[in-house]
Amino acid sequence: MKIKLVFAFVLLTTSVFKMSAQEISFDFEDGNKRIWTKAKEVFMVTNEKAVSGKSSLKYNVTELPANEKENFQLFLGGNENVKWSSGTYIISLKFMADENLKATGFNINVMKPFAAANFKINKVEKGKWIDLSQELVIAEDSERLSLSVSGNPKWGGTGTFYVDDIKIVKK
Repeated sequence: MKIKLVFAFVLLTTSVFKMSAQEISFDFEDGNKRIWTKAKEVFMVTNEKAVSGKSSLKYNVTELPANEKENFQLFLGGNENVKWSSGTYIISLKFMADENLKATGFNINVMKPFAAANFKINKVEKGKWIDLSQELVIAEDSERLSLSVSGNPKWGGTGTFYVDDIKIVKK
């Protein structure tokens, strides 16, 4: 009886903590459990390359959609409904561009209301893991975290890149 109560308490406190984020990280070691996307052919967890552990997130696009307004979007946290309080957050991550990368950037966004951190990747060194960092300013409490790449070649593009060890910390 005591063991069950302790387990239920740990489970409940873990769930409550996930509901309001001051700090969160994604290392992709749990496979697809903490991501969700309609674009499964574009975003995938892979063990091809990784900074730490055995897995990273891979973006791979050979052809852009006919409608340039379409985005390739991946929700970080999967179906977890994490709330983000207003404030400034630092997003840091590890990034590797393959030689074929023509994409110019990607965003990490919060939804409802929308706010974005824009990562420019058109001039990064290819074939090497690098550190990228951006501020994300959230004016109002928000929810849902996503990584998106535009279908417009001016802001997104084709090619392959890898992301690992995403950390988001409130300043």
